Amino acid sequence: MDYQVLARKYRPQRFQEVVGQPHVTTLLQNAVRSGRITHAYLFSGPRGTGKTTTARLLAMALNCEHSDKPTPDPCGKCSSCKEIANSRSLDVQEIDGASNSKVDDIRELRGTINYVASRDRWKVYIIDEVHMLSNSAFNALLKTLEEPPKQVVFVFATTELHKVPATILSRCQRYDFRRIAPRETVARLVQLAKDERIDVDPECLSLLAQKADGSMRDAIGLLDQLHSAAEGTLTAARARELLGMLPEETYRTLSEHLSRHESKEVLALAAKALDEGADMEEFIAGLTEHLKSLLIAGLEKPTPKAADGASPSPQDLLRMIGVLLELARDMRRSTQPRTLLEVALVRLARMDDSVSLAQVLDGLRRLGSPSRPRAAEPPPKKGQEAPPISSPSKPLGSLDLAAIETRWGQVVDSLQKEAMAAGSFLASGRPVGYRDGVLQIAFPQTNAFSKEQVESKHRAAVEKTLSHFFNTTLRIGCTLTPNPPGKEKEDPAGDRKAALATGEDSGGVRRVLDAFGGEIV
Repeated sequence: MDYQVLARKYRPQRFQEVVGQPHVTTLLQNAVRSGRITHAYLFSGPRGTGKTTTARLLAMALNCEHSDKPTPDPCGKCSSCKEIANSRSLDVQEIDGASNSKVDDIRELRGTINYVASRDRWKVYIIDEVHMLSNSAFNALLKTLEEPPKQVVFVFATTELHKVPATILSRCQRYDFRRIAPRETVARLVQLAKDERIDVDPECLSLLAQKADGSMRDAIGLLDQLHSAAEGTLTAARARELLGMLPEETYRTLSEHLSRHESKEVLALAAKALDEGADMEEFIAGLTEHLKSLLIAGLEKPTPKAADGASPSPQDLLRMIGVLLELARDMRRSTQPRTLLEVALVRLARMDDSVSLAQVLDGLRRLGSPSRPRAAEPPPKKGQEAPPISSPSKPLGSLDLAAIETRWGQVVDSLQKEAMAAGSFLASGRPVGYRDGVLQIAFPQTNAFSKEQVESKHRAAVEKTLSHFFNTTLRIGCTLTPNPPGKEKEDPAGDRKAALATGEDSGGVRRVLDAFGGEIV
């Protein structure tokens, strides 16, 4: 006798044997029991979840010979049930939507639909992957679905419900099949292995359920494949080897390197896995699943981050998973997927640790209590002069360059209202140093004229506005810089390090570094 694959050999023959879809099978059984049989059903859901099998069971329930009317529990032994189960019934036709997608195929079906059943009570048309039909084919079905002949039932099955026109959906009873839970898949595999006398570890079955991703057909097919290729007891390690899956230890080591920001080790481990034949999509999926497991474990039992960085925080894990999901999406349309993978791994390895809001607030408290924002003042009345932008009534305490930089825009605006020309010239400069009451203002070489005007003609107005704005006596010194001020601000590391080393920085940056334990890079 020819060998029959396990997925076909153990195909459910009763509604009760369908795994993971009680919300569908119970409703169908109740409809058959009460005689409320509609003319069109639509089964949608992921692959391998029982759509076509349930359609056959419905056809068996309508035509079982052991009952003089439709029964919710077909026998599975009469000639009608056996022919339907083996796809040999003349009155139950299974049509592949992908290969019969043209309008001529639907016209041919409509030409035979009016004939009465040759033997059974009901004629059933099962159209699998119905979303593959063309628009013209769907339109040809509309009238038939609206007013079908008596004793005719259509059952449509699809994995892509969004491609089915709304005009078809509105004429069908819709049943949504869900992904089968891993525990239900494992329970079914345990029973099947027992019946087939397959020696398999429970961990191996859990791995197959995870790999199947909710598809019972895929899970049974993987078990069949392992049983054919392996000898002796089927273990998880053997399953990973035969199915091309990386060991869990690889992902564990990789996540530890990522947590320690070890880019070189991460790339070396990934290169080794890929050079040994690992699939890149499988590699990304496995790493994502491992990080997700760490995230769930961390949420269920939070633990502080280890000193060696081997335990990422949930915030860091969420960011890592987001990067990997973005990578999986981009790789599908990339001509250099390996480069994308390596770049993403380096991003993960160089990713800074997340800082909680509580830590930020605590650091700000250590920097000192910030002054409360002033309440908004009402707009001046007609004929009344507007007050200056800022005129503090008492000294600001220790004035530093950071405070001046923060409010520099307000200083320029205030000066432009009092002396338009002076403010316009000052707007092209920026503060670069402050020490002993002298503020150094840098102008780009392209604006040397502005420097000369501020330094000679408008010095008094600028110093008066600065002294009034910060409530302390300030003098200015003007210099030229070879780069535009905006360019210098993009990378101030060198000047800031020099200022910290010589003491020219009045403490703003140093206080932030001390509070958060940071450094200038």
